[in-house]
Amino acid sequence: MSRSDIEYFDSWNAGGNVPDFRRLQCFAEVARMRSITRAATALHIEQPALSRQIKLLEQEIGVRLFHRNGRGVELTEQGANVLTRVSRLLQEVESAEQDIKAMKAAPLTAVRLGVQPSLSHALLAPVIQRLRHVAPEVVLRVVEATSIQLVESLQSRQIDLALAYALPLETDQVTCLQEDEVCLVGPPEDPELTRGPVTLRRLAGLRLILPSRGLLVREFVENAFADVGVPLCVDMEVDAIGPIIELAAAGRGYSLLPYMLVHREVEAGQLGLAVLEGPAPKLPLVLARASCGTLRAPERLVMDVVTTEARAIRRIGARKASPNK
Repeated sequence: MSRSDIEYFDSWNAGGNVPDFRRLQCFAEVARMRSITRAATALHIEQPALSRQIKLLEQEIGVRLFHRNGRGVELTEQGANVLTRVSRLLQEVESAEQDIKAMKAAPLTAVRLGVQPSLSHALLAPVIQRLRHVAPEVVLRVVEATSIQLVESLQSRQIDLALAYALPLETDQVTCLQEDEVCLVGPPEDPELTRGPVTLRRLAGLRLILPSRGLLVREFVENAFADVGVPLCVDMEVDAIGPIIELAAAGRGYSLLPYMLVHREVEAGQLGLAVLEGPAPKLPLVLARASCGTLRAPERLVMDVVTTEARAIRRIGARKASPNK
């Protein structure tokens, strides 16, 4: 691409004349399909009209974009450089359109919070109660989803915030609320939970009820046992956390779960708990946002409330682990 061509496209970012947007869409579609005939069908326009749009764009920017071959058309070197800029521009426009649709669909006071199902059970009730007290005008819309779905929903702006254990996002999008320690849980007053320090080595041979493989809690537990060379004996695998808690409380077995997920049952005396000593798995509990830009006031309020409630539960857990402190 010549220096003059580069200067022309750099002028887009400086507020210079941008080619007709429809022509840019036509160009990108022809480049994708490598055929004017197929692109015309996809765009629902006549082939001669599409050919004219491409010709007008070439005249406007002063470079040849395609050359013909026996199978259709191929980008020229200049055309490939132009496509890089055009694709970026089209993506920005599409992202802006999604943002506008999202704003129209939700009131200014609405906040869409995505939550992993296990955390929904553990944390939503106190969050909603506190939010109603400090900001009754905020409308909280809760969506339960897996970690992968939460990331996709954040990236597509279908939700504003996400609460989960560990999310693969940019660092400036994520706030780590705490490192949630995995505990041994079972029936209340069970001797296994009260007869002294519990270490991973002491759990060797203890048959456990654990989340199925592929779930984050299971991965952290397996890694912790492997690190100390202790065999992990799994008696039962369950996909959902709720049934695991019920089975452990009923004496059907023991489990290893983060304190956040069991705090309600522990505080109600329905479940016994022992904190692990020595190297123990910890899961990062994070609150992520859809954008690195400025948050709306309702979003900041929800972030503050979630942070406060999550850390309050952690303090309760610390007192239960160390009653004399």
